Amino acid sequence: MKEKVSIVWPEAHYRLRQETGAAAPELLQEVRREAWARFVAQGFPTLKQERWRFTDVSALAESDWCQALEFAGPDRLPVGEAALLDPSAYRLVFINGRFSPQESRLPDGAESFTLHLSSALHNGMLERAGERMRETMAQSETPFALLNAALAEESVVVTIPDRLSLLVPLEIVHHVDTPDPAVVHPRVVVFMGDRSEAQLTEIYSGGADSHHFTNPVVDVVIGAESRLTHYVVQRESPAAHHISYTRATLGRASQYGRFAFDFGGRLVRHDLTVELAGQEAEATLHGLYMPEGRQHIDHHTTLRHLQPHTYSRQLYKGILQDKAHAVFNGRIFVAREAQRTDAIQHNKNLLLSDEALADSQPQLEIFADDVRCTHGGAIGQMDQEGLFYLQSRGIGAALARQIMVHAFAGEISAAIRSEFLRTQIEQLVHERLGSEE
Repeated sequence: MKEKVSIVWPEAHYRLRQETGAAAPELLQEVRREAWARFVAQGFPTLKQERWRFTDVSALAESDWCQALEFAGPDRLPVGEAALLDPSAYRLVFINGRFSPQESRLPDGAESFTLHLSSALHNGMLERAGERMRETMAQSETPFALLNAALAEESVVVTIPDRLSLLVPLEIVHHVDTPDPAVVHPRVVVFMGDRSEAQLTEIYSGGADSHHFTNPVVDVVIGAESRLTHYVVQRESPAAHHISYTRATLGRASQYGRFAFDFGGRLVRHDLTVELAGQEAEATLHGLYMPEGRQHIDHHTTLRHLQPHTYSRQLYKGILQDKAHAVFNGRIFVAREAQRTDAIQHNKNLLLSDEALADSQPQLEIFADDVRCTHGGAIGQMDQEGLFYLQSRGIGAALARQIMVHAFAGEISAAIRSEFLRTQIEQLVHERLGSEE
């Protein structure tokens, strides 16, 4: 018999959402009801399930979470957080789940892309967004995506039309700082037309002592010959829990580049599904996670090659200290129709402590016979020969160690196209590991 885990707090939150969500469009209320029914049937995952056997989420189920919206809190970001934001970017800021107009920076109307909150959707966009949410809900393998669909307070829908090259980055910031354990369920839907280009940056942060749970879902649809560069920076408090689900669907000859950076959180899990649904679609995925203490960070990626001549590259790197634990599970699926697929996946972990632990599980599932698919995983400690080489040239042991660790991380940060964001990420790496100077 399947082990069941209590869903007391989700039930209470769902009842409240039903009572207060009457003003939401009926289509979105239907999605909410369907998601809740599926979540109740499925429940929270347990260690007995293969996809969750390394990540124990029982604390999330058993905690008595409040809704972050219950805490008024500030309507502005802390000075330190605001300093990390790109001054040239358009920006949507949510603090404790509430939209903050004071901290946001939106287009003045001259731009031709649109930003909508789900409560204000109407006409064809409502149906399009609702249908995408329903489709994602039906395909997701994680119950936390269902929980998001059932409990999300508000969704952000971004529409980028055909032939628009958005030169200004778009940032979506979620900051949580509450005195009691609280939960937020951010939801973002992005529709890109054909032959368009954009940069999207998600930033998740929190108060230094905030014990909260962030449960975001991001939906991305990329039109033919379009390119989206997508950055995710997670730097929440050491007591925070963060579990995300991202689904990206790529059209013909489109390009999707994603970078995930994890510095904070007590328990972190990212589930990512990328569907290469058009011929010649390309996906390039990078990840850098740097847990310390007893942090647990888990990346589960699935690339679905569904059409011929598609291309993907994955490189995820972990730098683990103290008693940290990291998990990487990367799955490449190649459909029978997806001939001439070219897919390479690598996961590398550097253990800076004898007590740090990394689990790496690359997987291939191939039904086509004319493909180039490889994968690899590596887990190891500092290269002693490399350290000896640097020290033999007069470099001290501590500095030699710093140089090697920063070089290991630098392969990811050097690939960041945004100069501003690359500088910020390198600074966060320095803060975590120590500068080379």
